[in-house]
Amino acid sequence: MRVLDELSCGRFRLTRHAIERMRERGVSTGDICHVGRTGRVISTIGDRFWVRGLDIDGEELTVIAVVEFQAIIVTVF
Repeated sequence: MRVLDELSCGRFRLTRHAIERMRERGVSTGDICHVGRTGRVISTIGDRFWVRGLDIDGEELTVIAVVEFQAIIVTVF
């Protein structure tokens, strides 16, 4: 699935909101890439994908991404 490929290869941009949430939650771009490799799409609404997988430390992480030319990370939790 394209969204997983974009995440796992690091082909994404971060919104200002996502950067703030990542700082608050201790999430790195490496964690997002790892979610792309270990995760699965759990929901879609329009062009938004909810991807749930594991971060580098093996903890569950959900990434919400919009795929246009490359994935754009909306938020993480």
